Amino acid sequence: MLTWPYVSVLLFVLASISIGRLFYLPKLDSEPLWHATLCLNFLAGSGVLGTLVYLLAHVGAARKGVFIAIAACSALVWIVRPIRRHAGTYIPASAIIPVVASSLFAGLYLVYATGPEYSPDAMDYHLVFVDLYKRSHGLVPVRDTYQAGFPPLMEMAFLYVYAISSDYRSCALVHLCFLFALSGVFLLVGKMLGSRQIGPSPIAFSPSLRLSVSTR
Repeated sequence: MLTWPYVSVLLFVLASISIGRLFYLPKLDSEPLWHATLCLNFLAGSGVLGTLVYLLAHVGAARKGVFIAIAACSALVWIVRPIRRHAGTYIPASAIIPVVASSLFAGLYLVYATGPEYSPDAMDYHLVFVDLYKRSHGLVPVRDTYQAGFPPLMEMAFLYVYAISSDYRSCALVHLCFLFALSGVFLLVGKMLGSRQIGPSPIAFSPSLRLSVSTR
């Protein structure tokens, strides 16, 4: 069943955005592009959440119940940091075509995400370590490959969802979330620089960018 992969990703996104809301930016919240601000919240919060998962893994507490509790507690942030939706919410007209193209890519990505994993990078590195950490409920020494010495922050994001779902497909969906959050931040940066064109223009290349960096 695909229920738990989707639930685990939703919990990760909720926890990341909620933690990111703690880095409160009132001016950005009042902007029409408040939805892009959520993407910034997600990217900032996911780094903090990944660090928290890393610390929990150090003490053998990388468990499903712990991660679900983190998402539940993080939801309390919305009480003190609610979204103040601006009346002029918009998506720039110049972003419509890139958004449509990105949506088509998302559909294609979802098809591959629900299929068998065949990426050498994932099978030899990312998911191997994540599965090992999940079964051990924390970090364990890996001395037979140099890849174990890489910064593991992305693996901590994968560990969060994999510990909940026990399904590698949740890791692929998290990967997709990061790629689309980056597009939202492009829009936000364009608005902050006073141009509606700067943000959408990089997004026009985002499907090809995602195809080049995606491990799917």
